[in-house]
Amino acid sequence: GRMQQIWGKILAGEVNNPGTFSLRTLNIVRNMSQKDAELFIKIAPYLASTDSETFISSNNELLAKYNLSYGIIMVLDECGLLNSSGTLSFNIQLSKEQPTPLYTSERIAILQSVNDESKKISFGVHTLTNAGKELLSIVNVSPNNDFFIDFVRHIKSVNKGKVMISVHCVNIINHGNINYNKAPVEVFN
Repeated sequence: GRMQQIWGKILAGEVNNPGTFSLRTLNIVRNMSQKDAELFIKIAPYLASTDSETFISSNNELLAKYNLSYGIIMVLDECGLLNSSGTLSFNIQLSKEQPTPLYTSERIAILQSVNDESKKISFGVHTLTNAGKELLSIVNVSPNNDFFIDFVRHIKSVNKGKVMISVHCVNIINHGNINYNKAPVEVFN
C-alpha cells in the first residue's frame, strides 16, 4: 500500500544519499500505520510554507469546509509529524523592504504591509515537525489551490488593515528560489 511506497522511497533515498532522513524520521515512519500514512497524505494538499516553517491553518471553520477534522491533526501529532498545540500562532514581521512569501508548489502569496511601516501579523497554524517536513518531501501530492486562496483570505481577515496580499502562480521552485508569474491571480487589498 501507500505506506510501503513511502517506506521504499525513504530507504531508497537513504541508500542513494545517506543522511537525507534523520534517524527520528526513519523511526517515525517505521512505526506509522497505513492509516497514519493516509491521514498525512490527506492533509498534504492543505500545507503551505514560509522560509522557516510548513503548516496547515488551525482555523476550525476553514478546516471543516474542506472536511478536515481536529481528530486528524491529533493523530498526526501523536505520530510525531505535526504539532497540534492548538493555540500556536504564527507571527510574521512584515518589513517595508522585504515582502514575505507564503507558498505551495503551485501558488505563492506575497504578504506586504499596507503602508510603509513595519507591521506584525499573526494567524493560527499547526506546524509540521522536522520529520513531517522530511516526509512531505517525498509525498507527491498536488496542493489544493482553492484552500490556499481561502487560507490567504483568512490571514487577511484576521489582520485587518495591516496586510495586503497578492497570489501568483508558481512556475518553478529551484533550491528554494521561487520563480512565479508576476501577474497575480488574486489580490487582497
